[in-house]
Amino acid sequence: METSRDARGFLRRLEDRIEELVSRDDRVSLAFSGGLTSTLLATVARKRCDLICLVAGTPASPDVRASNAAKQHFDFRVESVLLDREIVRRNLQEMRALNRTMSMNSLRTLMPVYAVLGRHPGAVLLSGFGTPKTDLSIRRMLRAWHVESPIMEAARGRNVSRSVLLEASISLGLPEEWARVAHRPPADGSGIGDLSED
Repeated sequence: METSRDARGFLRRLEDRIEELVSRDDRVSLAFSGGLTSTLLATVARKRCDLICLVAGTPASPDVRASNAAKQHFDFRVESVLLDREIVRRNLQEMRALNRTMSMNSLRTLMPVYAVLGRHPGAVLLSGFGTPKTDLSIRRMLRAWHVESPIMEAARGRNVSRSVLLEASISLGLPEEWARVAHRPPADGSGIGDLSED
């Protein structure tokens, strides 16, 4: 499969941005789901730094299962932050206190990132959030938490299609069948949907 100019340009910008964010001596964390975007970020970042992939979810959640598979298949360093009803409710209360105007949907979307904040103090924290379609309140909260979103920056305000992400990932050696896994919203992937209902 030949890589398109769009995919090559996007990947070059992504690599450049990660190069700006981290150095070889840095310890870097990635809020990881095992999905296409976070696996692409992990593949690019681990060539440049000491990367730890942090997955937050219930023990049987799709993200935890996918992250464990990525750990085996790609030899990523993966740490799990397991969530249960009590942790989810406490985190939601803390997040609401930080921004009382944010919708419950946005709070649920941010839960996996919030759950890994501060796990490795002083480390750069990357996330796969950040397509231009990402809700503005989510983007503001990520900035407030000092979470870096290299995908959004590499997109330069444009929408990056899934096919471009797929091409970029395959060009780095990600198996096509792995890259073609359907997108999971963060609340569904982390398994917290039912746990976060009022």
